[in-house]
Amino acid sequence: MRLLADVSSHGFGHMMQTSCVLAALHDRTDRLAVRLRSALPAAVVARFAPLPVELGPPPFDPALTMSAPDTIDVAATAQNYRDFAEAFETAVAEAENEIAAFHPDLVFSDIAAPGLVAARRAGVPAVALCSLNWADILRAVMPPGSVPTQALALLEDAYGGADIFLMPDPSMAMPNRGNQRRIGPIGRHGTPCPDRIRAILGLPEDRPLGLLSWGGWDNAVGAGFLAALPHDIAWISDAGPLLVQGIDHVDLIASCAIVVAKPGYGTFVDTIGNGVRLVFTDRPGWPETPALAAWALRHGAAREIHKKTADAEAAEAIAELMAETPPAPPALTGADEAAEIICDEILPHVR
Repeated sequence: MRLLADVSSHGFGHMMQTSCVLAALHDRTDRLAVRLRSALPAAVVARFAPLPVELGPPPFDPALTMSAPDTIDVAATAQNYRDFAEAFETAVAEAENEIAAFHPDLVFSDIAAPGLVAARRAGVPAVALCSLNWADILRAVMPPGSVPTQALALLEDAYGGADIFLMPDPSMAMPNRGNQRRIGPIGRHGTPCPDRIRAILGLPEDRPLGLLSWGGWDNAVGAGFLAALPHDIAWISDAGPLLVQGIDHVDLIASCAIVVAKPGYGTFVDTIGNGVRLVFTDRPGWPETPALAAWALRHGAAREIHKKTADAEAAEAIAELMAETPPAPPALTGADEAAEIICDEILPHVR
């Protein structure tokens, strides 16, 4: 199978979802050749990708410009989508050139739009997969009228024109576009290595590990919040030294007794999916939060705290969770389901 994959670079969750599906496809097919287009650094792609991939130029996927881990730069994002509307046909033409050169059996997108349109025009099957989509995100978080109607229409046409739009649990609420299908959660099982982590970071052996994960942003946790955390847990707020030593982020999560994070698909599913406790801050107005929070509270040992009062709430929530034994983690079936749908329904002739 030859697969052209377009992956959003807004955080690492899109790459995580894609890498899990690529691994499942690799297990099902004799040969899998992947050309991957993303603005993520090559080192990040290599860290996630389950097999060698050929890298192409990133797709035109402006996503959101952030001024903080949970704060959108409204003016910059609005300008992004004015540019998007103006340059969309050029971006589609670039994707058409990629298709003509690579001859893919399938175009896969999580969730850049131009490649989906190019695939339709070229007669190549196209699969969109994501727990969110930019059209509905923009409608929810941007001021009315700030995003051009044309840009939203282009996104809608791309998503609605895919052969199928796969929505891994827990996906945000999306209006029915006629081609959507829900699948199970997509995540990774980590290999615990707490002793190695303690040795690298010089942490004491008599305290369980805890991770502060704010979506890859450095210095995103305030000093007051850090001071309020229980001192009987060895907290890790910078995973950089571990990544340099070859410890994958999911292995770090699996090595911890508890994770404190803002809402985000990859962190939530990797944490709950590995049976690790989760404390998360609220994120009012972010359309993914209700589904993520409900899923975490239903399937794992989890507590929600309020961002404005997190310094006061965190210690109590952590103490409550540390007194609990996490339930058996949910099965992470989404990647295998996606691969089965692709191979048996979208491309029944490909093995």
